[in-house]
Amino acid sequence: MNFVKLIAEIGINHDGSNDKCLKLIEGSHSSGCKFIKFQYRNLNRTYSSINEIGDEILCKEIKRCFLKPDELISLTNFAKKLNLKVGISFFCVEDINDFKNELDKFDFFKIPSPEMNNFRLIDQLLETGKEVFCSTGAHYQNDIDQLVQRYMNTQNLIPMHCVSNYPLEEFNSIIGYVSYLKKIWKGVVGYSSHDKDQIGCVVAAAMGADFIERHVTLNTNSEGLDHSTSSSVEELKELNKLLKKVSYQRLGNQSRKVNQGEIMNLQNLGRSYHAKRSISPGEIIKEDDFQYRSPRTGVGFKEFHNSLGNVISQPIEKGEVLSLYHLKEQINDYGNEQINLSKNLSNLSIPVRLHDIRTIRKLFNILNFECHFSFGEALKNQDLSLFKEEESYTIHIPDYISSTQLIDPFSNDNSIKLRSAELLKNIHKLGQNLYDLTNKKVRVVGSFSVYQENKKHFYLKLQELHKEFSNDKVEMCYQILPPFAWYFGGSVKVNIFDSMEDYKIISKMEIPLCIDLSHLLMSSHFYNFDPEEAFDLIEKDAIHFHISGADGPDGEGKGLSSLKENEHRILEKMLNSSKKCVVEVWQGHLNGFNGFKEEISYLNKIRN
Repeated sequence: MNFVKLIAEIGINHDGSNDKCLKLIEGSHSSGCKFIKFQYRNLNRTYSSINEIGDEILCKEIKRCFLKPDELISLTNFAKKLNLKVGISFFCVEDINDFKNELDKFDFFKIPSPEMNNFRLIDQLLETGKEVFCSTGAHYQNDIDQLVQRYMNTQNLIPMHCVSNYPLEEFNSIIGYVSYLKKIWKGVVGYSSHDKDQIGCVVAAAMGADFIERHVTLNTNSEGLDHSTSSSVEELKELNKLLKKVSYQRLGNQSRKVNQGEIMNLQNLGRSYHAKRSISPGEIIKEDDFQYRSPRTGVGFKEFHNSLGNVISQPIEKGEVLSLYHLKEQINDYGNEQINLSKNLSNLSIPVRLHDIRTIRKLFNILNFECHFSFGEALKNQDLSLFKEEESYTIHIPDYISSTQLIDPFSNDNSIKLRSAELLKNIHKLGQNLYDLTNKKVRVVGSFSVYQENKKHFYLKLQELHKEFSNDKVEMCYQILPPFAWYFGGSVKVNIFDSMEDYKIISKMEIPLCIDLSHLLMSSHFYNFDPEEAFDLIEKDAIHFHISGADGPDGEGKGLSSLKENEHRILEKMLNSSKKCVVEVWQGHLNGFNGFKEEISYLNKIRN
């Protein structure tokens, strides 16, 4: 998706100090900005007279804040080492020539509002082929119309709404003009902010601005013309976060789509039709044979009533939910034959719940299973007759310890801490029993997302937890997490096990990991990092894998056929390892386990 891009306008806030400018560049980078911009005026080409009070003030400030072209080029080289895009504003054509052969060092250019109709300046900068931003402040609509008409088909010109007040009051900001400008320009537009605070930038992004330019300063209380209408480095960091949120929130100008959390809530809160008796293939669907009960893991009201009178194609046991799998017109292509795995997929595993493991054994010729328990099941002793000695098992710890609490073995609330410990002990005991049955080491996968202290301290606690619940029979590992998790029917920001910052800490601590490919891809989308680079960083600590694709920052468990080329390379590395690879396609257990059938068929195809 196209995120709103924030340009950190250094302008004259360096106060003529090279050292201060370096700090502003570093601060802009640390805030998450990808673009910075300077201003340049040749002192011999500024004011020819300073008879007016305003001219005297500006002339004095321009001289005080002057940096030479070679200084700006040196600062540009420094910024590029931080992978920043660097731009510069020019006020006349002659000033461009001061940079001679170094002009190409800049990634973009800016036309300040006073020069909006200086077509000679605009044309010369456009000839570079680089993006040229043009502020529209202090101009009436007929002037802006001339700009639009002249450059309508020029792809590298980007007009920016701007109001030339310093500072700009809310009642004068007319930020709704961003929408109007976008409509008449029919392309990318921006907003150049002189607002007293950052709210205007957020509103402009919501109105459709693709770029936001905001001045940055080391101290908003410093003496100088632009400091009071600037953001501090910390404020700029917060603005970057807000603009990312707005980028997502302004999506949706299309037919309505349902997100994954809504589907989960529809499943949990909705109802399906469950068989009152066992029904054989060939029988007609009749309302009297079903009861309408939660959850909605099968067909809902509309689909059921559209199917009345149709023929059942697959047997339904008493109490089983009616799904598309049972309807003749919806039957999948896999039939009832057991699905075999390619010989190159011996490390493949399927997630199972206690009530469906026997059915999965019939459908799939597979010996590896990952057991997923509810918190209620995890707190009970399990019937070991359900398991077989020739099979291999891993266990996924429940995310919850109750209907209202996430697992948190380090909680300040003693009841949460004790219940979490009880659940972990029970899972560990089951793992040891499964080892005694199968003589195969059992991996226990945990997702721990609740922490109060700094990250490194939290990871140190997890190291100790690993020692407590790991031995020759059972080993605990920690699943890397997505940026957002679907907890309690909503989307919750995780902030742990999900970023390059976390991966770098983890890689130094040698924490045993379960690398979930879908989680890795969602995080790379949200934080904008290379997933292959991240995988290579933490692979050495991985003892277990979950495999599936992703859609955006929270679309978990997409089919593996959706993977891009670099994502597919990660999958191949996982499959080529000796570690278990659990097929984690979303809702693969529904509709006759059709999702698992599709994924395994796809893997058989690419691995044969």
